[in-house]
Amino acid sequence: MSKKVVSITDDAWKTGDFVPDTALYKVVHSGHSLPSEVTLRKGQRFPRCEACDEPVAFRLRRSLPDSNASSVFRIELYQLPVQTKGSRAS
Repeated sequence: MSKKVVSITDDAWKTGDFVPDTALYKVVHSGHSLPSEVTLRKGQRFPRCEACDEPVAFRLRRSLPDSNASSVFRIELYQLPVQTKGSRAS
């Protein structure tokens, strides 16, 4: 039986790419301790690390309904904060 080979880059995006769907994304960055997950809205750009220029990788965790699509108020995340021991959630 043939096995399907899936590239590790499938369903993965990096800093600067456009967010394809409003969703919860896993954050992967070896250079610094960043939040482990982030919610982003469709059409935004994936954010950068605040401490370096190395790309941050993002993987889809869970799609979310874009319930605020008609809202005028929006917050756009341009960079991810480096987490310190005191700022990590328990």
